[in-house]
Amino acid sequence: MHTYPWFEVENPEDEGDEPWDFDADELAFIAALQDRAACWRVPWASSWVGRPEDDASLLVHISLGDGERRTIVGEWAVHFHGSYVRAGRVSDQLYNVSESRGGMLSRTTGTPEELAARCAEWFEAVLSRPVARLEWVNEGRVYGTRWLFADTGEGLVTDTDADGAGHARCVLVRGAASPSTGSHTALCPFEPARATTAGVGPSRIPSWVWRGGGGPGRR
Repeated sequence: MHTYPWFEVENPEDEGDEPWDFDADELAFIAALQDRAACWRVPWASSWVGRPEDDASLLVHISLGDGERRTIVGEWAVHFHGSYVRAGRVSDQLYNVSESRGGMLSRTTGTPEELAARCAEWFEAVLSRPVARLEWVNEGRVYGTRWLFADTGEGLVTDTDADGAGHARCVLVRGAASPSTGSHTALCPFEPARATTAGVGPSRIPSWVWRGGGGPGRR
């Protein structure tokens, strides 16, 4: 378990802007979420707290990355509105969450503490999933790359000319020792389907969310 705190509050004054004006409910939500996250045993990922461009909500954000490639492969966010949240895969630079296929979206109501508990469960499920990088190689040069959740084969990002032919390399960039579980087994000839990952597949996603999707945003 990493030693860095989850969901640190960004300080706008570092950029010469006015400080946040978080209200009591927002502060209670942040504190409860940080409390829950302190007990996680998941791989590290970037996380932060702030506001979107329109200041319409409290924004809580995580991103999964491939450090070797210096690539963000997916971003997820919660918009806290006091008595309800919107949560899902980030779809653009304004941190909107998408309702299309491939990610997650949810709207639920409750007290700040109840909402924080549900959001913590959802974030932990996302962070627990293994991520693999598939590479297509020609004459020693990588010409195509695809990142996916290794527990289900769900695509995250495709870079350049990844095609339908079998990939030449598979690298696990997050998660357990073998990426070969679920539908990814058929895609990957390099890892026999003998190990079970610690990833969280759809059956363990909290029942208060439903499947949606979208592409990565910024950061």
